[in-house]
Amino acid sequence: MLVLAALEGRKLEPDFNYPQHSARVTSWDVNIYFDWLLALIAGPVEIIATGEYTIDGTRYTFTGQYTRVVDPVTANTLARTLRGSTQTIWFDPTDPQVASWQPLGYRQILLYAGVGWAALLVGLVPIAMSMSGGRKRAAALASDEGIQADADYNKGVAALEAKQYKVAIASFDKVLKGGGDSVLVHKYRARAYYALNDLDGALKAINGAIRVEPQDRTLYLQRIKLHLKRDDLEGAVRDLSRALELQKDDDDYDLYIERARLYERWNNFGMAMNDYNTALKLRPDGHIVYLYKAQLLEKRELHREALEAYEAYLYSGLADERGDAADVEARIKTMYTKGWR
Repeated sequence: MLVLAALEGRKLEPDFNYPQHSARVTSWDVNIYFDWLLALIAGPVEIIATGEYTIDGTRYTFTGQYTRVVDPVTANTLARTLRGSTQTIWFDPTDPQVASWQPLGYRQILLYAGVGWAALLVGLVPIAMSMSGGRKRAAALASDEGIQADADYNKGVAALEAKQYKVAIASFDKVLKGGGDSVLVHKYRARAYYALNDLDGALKAINGAIRVEPQDRTLYLQRIKLHLKRDDLEGAVRDLSRALELQKDDDDYDLYIERARLYERWNNFGMAMNDYNTALKLRPDGHIVYLYKAQLLEKRELHREALEAYEAYLYSGLADERGDAADVEARIKTMYTKGWR
């Protein structure tokens, strides 16, 4: 309001003879100033009123301080009587949009303008201090060491361990807002959301971690679990493929098997078989793959190839270790009987 008064004060000419006009009050509001300086300047309670008026066929709307009141109760009581009432305004004939609920003279204009800009500067001080504090915190949260020393972060970790998941999420959110855009924070948030069975929230949190560290294959592997929980086979296959692109080593054996199983569920049998064969190349002693291949080939009615895979699994000795040798032998005999050799 004081800023508005300052702007008005700069526009209005120092003249006591501004014309009056009637305006219909369309709305009102009550401002309470808790800052002692603003309270001293503005009231401490002021009523803000919006009025509509027409001059020379043009309709104008003006919002400004209607009056100052000592306490909020009195202000609200008075303000309720204003809506729909007709009140007097003073306006600048050269620019009727510039108006006031009180007559303004030379001294009042200078006072409103000077005080208004002073109030604006005073109001900017805490904002500037807040921004300065925010920059300091952001600098402190720019490293993992700084994040791990942060009070909100430690509160979030403690809440997570205590299974107070909503408190943990709120604490980690404060770290993020403060500038701690860390994989560690996003992963902890994902854990909290997952514990609450909020799969969408967990997925968004993991997405945030991947945005920060797009080359971390473990994040894609964690996101696969969420995709499967959400019955998103395509997303799970996509993340498995990305994880395989990021790293090539013997550990990929299990990933190729997992992706092959997903391809099977997705009814993409050709890609599943390719992944089974790749897994066997990586680890020729991975005899369980023969069983998976045999089952897939049998589904596709490729009986001779299925029989060979069943025999390879049986003769590897793994069937005896797993305790399903008798079942596999019976399956092989059935296939012999049907002439699928």
